[in-house]
Amino acid sequence: MLKNSKFCIAGAAWLLVLLSGCKPQAETQILTIDDTPKQEEQAESPAYKNKKDSCPRLVQKKVDSTQVLRQDSMTGKSCDYFIYPYIGDTVQASVSDSRISLTLVRPNWHDFANGSYQVSDNGRHVIRLQYDAFGSKPPVMDYVIEIDIQPAVN
Repeated sequence: MLKNSKFCIAGAAWLLVLLSGCKPQAETQILTIDDTPKQEEQAESPAYKNKKDSCPRLVQKKVDSTQVLRQDSMTGKSCDYFIYPYIGDTVQASVSDSRISLTLVRPNWHDFANGSYQVSDNGRHVIRLQYDAFGSKPPVMDYVIEIDIQPAVN
């Protein structure tokens, strides 16, 4: 009988240890933090600026205008601009920073340093800006790009 009572006491002690391990010692509080940035803070954050300045970019001209003038920044090695001119249009492009080369890479290759381009194919045309100078490229290059799409003269 003594053996059974020792066994029962040992079993009860073991059960008490197991149950006390499952019970939390102190109640934990759940703290909810609203970490969504406000619009003003979001507009000033570097992540938002990088998203806004990401390449490639679509260029659309206004209805009564042939010229598009945009102030942008380039953080990578190159940046592409997409335009959709009509066959017969003349495309002229220039950039304010002489360290950036400006070429048409699709559908045909054309260097805008040699003058304007006469459109011969429908569809998307890709103008590529690329750092083209001796020395290391700065992390961010600010520039103004001007794209002039003159309609064909009938």
